[in-house]
Amino acid sequence: MASRCADDAFFGCRFSLYPMTDRFVDVILDSLAAVRVPGIEVETDDVSTCLIGPESAVFAALRDCLARASSGGTHVVMTATFSKGCPGEPSAARLDLPPSDASPRVAGEEDLARPAACQVSVYPLGESDYMDTIYQVIETYKQRGLYGGSPHFCTRLDGSIAQVFAALEETFRQATQRARHTVMVATISCNSPSRR
Repeated sequence: MASRCADDAFFGCRFSLYPMTDRFVDVILDSLAAVRVPGIEVETDDVSTCLIGPESAVFAALRDCLARASSGGTHVVMTATFSKGCPGEPSAARLDLPPSDASPRVAGEEDLARPAACQVSVYPLGESDYMDTIYQVIETYKQRGLYGGSPHFCTRLDGSIAQVFAALEETFRQATQRARHTVMVATISCNSPSRR
């Protein structure tokens, strides 16, 4: 088994938000306020937003961003790529992030309880036993009652926004305990008119 990813290994996420409305600019800009919290470095361009910081803070910020974007009933899709341990990135200890004395903002309970559908894939890179890690991740989704099947190239999760993000955070942490460099890709949909 691989040694655990170092605690100070680089952790980051790059995400994009797609509100299905002609008000998409307002929805995106308003929702991005949820990720601008102390202790997280935020870089936004015309394609995506990159977050660098502590795992728990980044997952909470993304969760709140999606909850905020979907609060008006608009169909919203978020795509996110998470990475930890990339040898080409700086260690978290070398990132000059301001300290965070405050907890990340928390979206309202009603918004966090909104149903979400997620397709997720986990990639434990450079490990010969990578399938064992993937099976462990899928088993965790099943134990949490979120498992919706394994279509081609991904695993489906169905639950609330809060449940989905808690499961993503837990399983990403599981995978990084087994692999030096782990990547996870997730697409999350809320308020879809075709939701099954």
